Parts: sequence; C-alpha cells; structure tokens
Amino acid sequence: MKSLENFQAQALVTSQAQAIKGGTYPDYIQAMQTQLAGIQSNIDTLMSNGISSPSDMMQLQSLMNQYSQQNSALNNLIKTYNDSLKNIAQNMS
Repeated sequence: MKSLENFQAQALVTSQAQAIKGGTYPDYIQAMQTQLAGIQSNIDTLMSNGISSPSDMMQLQSLMNQYSQQNSALNNLIKTYNDSLKNIAQNMS
C-alpha cells in the first residue's frame, strides 16, 4: 500500500494551477484506476478458480481489503480534484 500512500501524498501537494492544466490529478486518478482494475482481475481469477482452501479464502479477503482501500483512496482523490476545479472556477469568476 506504500505506492497508494505515495500517490495520495503527491496528489494532495499538487497546486491548483497544475490541476487545471489537466496533468497531475488525472494522471494519478488513471494510475489508481489501473491498480483497482488489477486487483479486481485478481479477485475474478481467484473466484473463477474456486475457493478450495483456507489460504484461498485468506487471499480473497486480502484482495477484497485492498480493493476497498484503493477504491476509497480513489474516491477521495477524485473529490479533491473536483474541489480544486471548483475553487479555480470560483476564483476565475
């Protein structure tokens, strides 16, 4: 989860001027969406192979926790990005 924390930290220190240029926030959002899709793919693979042992169940629980944390972080990042855009729009009017 270190990379997730790094994404969040880097995104939150990004200035609003950079956000309006369409660079940093969208890049982090896309990277986090890619990570989320990878976790979902792992969950799908595990489910299609079947849960046949306690270790499979533990792996599934771990993947579901990762998915939940990643999804929450992504939602927070999108909210921060939207708030930044709103602030920029208000300052321009």
